Amino acid sequence: MDTNTTTTPELADPASGVRRHPTAQALIDAAVAEMDETGESSVHIQKVLDDSGVAYGSLYHHFENREDLVSQAIAERYIRSVNLGLGEFAQRALEVTTPESVRALLRFELSRIGEERLRIQRLVRLNALGSAIYRPHVLETIAVFQSAYFDQAAELLAVIQDRGLIHPTVKIRAFAAWYLSLILSRAFVEIDPLSDPAGDWSEYTFLAAVTIIEHGI
Repeated sequence: MDTNTTTTPELADPASGVRRHPTAQALIDAAVAEMDETGESSVHIQKVLDDSGVAYGSLYHHFENREDLVSQAIAERYIRSVNLGLGEFAQRALEVTTPESVRALLRFELSRIGEERLRIQRLVRLNALGSAIYRPHVLETIAVFQSAYFDQAAELLAVIQDRGLIHPTVKIRAFAAWYLSLILSRAFVEIDPLSDPAGDWSEYTFLAAVTIIEHGI
């Protein structure tokens, strides 16, 4: 694999949008894959090298040490988990033109987030946050991305508000942050055997969101 940083352009990871040298990205991908299989603490450098096809010396050309690689992989896992499904929501959000279609969008999203792949990604996000507690630089990276994610969601919702479909008193970015954070909290309901995330939780969430959207605060 080519490790010449002066001639090899940086590429954007399609899952996170982060631009890295292809060799660095290959190492990150391998580390993330191992974390997904066995957890953060069991990341083995030799397996990462074997899976990525990168030479040992190249690892330390792109990362200071194992901790640097692990830290960047933790942030990457978080970012990827947030990005999952954003494009699909964006497309549907831009198509709403009536109050009924806004309600239908909410119903669809509350159904979609119940998919197994998204349930797992919520747990991945919480795991990444837990790992970042003792790594302030990782938490800072996650915070910057999370803020940008709220901005992106708010921009989509602002289009709907401009169409008169969200009450003008609603602070769009605050609403976006509240709603997306509420979606993440579904992870706690999903691990409770006495709760009903697809039933009661989804209905309460739907009613709360509709009330704010249609009547303001």
